Amino acid sequence: MEEDIKLSKKIYIIYIDNNYIMEFKNEYIDCKVEFIDNCKYVKISGMVNNLANFKNVVVMAPQTINKTSSYSGFGLPFPCADIAFEETPNIYDVDQSGIVNVVFTYPNSYYSVANKKKIVSSIFFVFETHDNQQEFVRLELKDLYPLRTLVNRESRTGPDFYSTKHEILPIDTAEVVMREYAKIKKLKDIA
Repeated sequence: MEEDIKLSKKIYIIYIDNNYIMEFKNEYIDCKVEFIDNCKYVKISGMVNNLANFKNVVVMAPQTINKTSSYSGFGLPFPCADIAFEETPNIYDVDQSGIVNVVFTYPNSYYSVANKKKIVSSIFFVFETHDNQQEFVRLELKDLYPLRTLVNRESRTGPDFYSTKHEILPIDTAEVVMREYAKIKKLKDIA
């Protein structure tokens, strides 16, 4: 399924009243996604183009991000699409008007089974044609937890992944070291 998914073209991202808004437009859809309540929810609103060409249109997204803590941490991606979409509350059937207006909880990321690639938080439009063929359009959202992974990062090639931080971090107070460590984790992609 993942190989057949078309990634929608983003037009632009704007920031209004403490909310991000992303607009998407392609041959299938014309919609915007608004991030609500500090990315706790996403509101999808817009229109399905050429609705007469489809028997059924469904909007869906993986389950919300799990924020309970475990040994591995919190906010981890789901290990596969089956688990990510299992019993998801984020599902909406588009009616015959073609208008989409729904609020989802912010979806989590997950891994593809084939190549263990992280699929960033996304909303999917599933279009079923009159001859029972399916087309998928994926709206990629921003990744709220880019450093949370179930597998090694691609940049991790040896012990330098861990030891480099000791050469870079200053000798200072715990607070300064912690803040500098947070910066280098993002900038240099190290643990």
